[in-house]
Amino acid sequence: MATPPSTLLAVSFQGELGTAQLSTLFAAAEERGCVVVDARAGNFANTCSGSIVLRGAWNHLARFEAVLPALSEQLGLKFIHERTHLLEDQAELYPYEVEVVGPRVEQYVAAFLQFFNQAGCIVHDMNVHSYAADYTSAETVSLQLVVLMPTKLSPAHLREHFFELCDNLRADGVISPLK
Repeated sequence: MATPPSTLLAVSFQGELGTAQLSTLFAAAEERGCVVVDARAGNFANTCSGSIVLRGAWNHLARFEAVLPALSEQLGLKFIHERTHLLEDQAELYPYEVEVVGPRVEQYVAAFLQFFNQAGCIVHDMNVHSYAADYTSAETVSLQLVVLMPTKLSPAHLREHFFELCDNLRADGVISPLK
């Protein structure tokens, strides 16, 4: 028996800065019978980029996929899209919130991502922001993550090594269960 076609479509986009494009993009999806399941967008320098996950019958998603080239031309956005599926039950993972602030040093973000990867955690969400600190104008990096930690892993053990990494990078960090 053949597997039924996926009912989710992940679409990433990037292009010129502007919010009018987003309203047109979302309207185009909804006009074709697609439901927005998740969406994230942001302005980075003079660029708008983000992603949306749509749910719908296979033919509704196909109609939206078919209109993407025209939307790209009309909105000045580049699209990458792929059919996908819901994640399987992840009951063996527990969500943790991570916040780190520290001076801009080489491999700062990569060091934290590598740390969680080696611990067997999944980085579910990430936000990085660089800025000049108040009062001193020192180059500073703020990193916020949602990580999914295996329940078999000791939170105290992970926390101890996390704080050690923060100390090595001269950063201040917090890790706590997501409430």
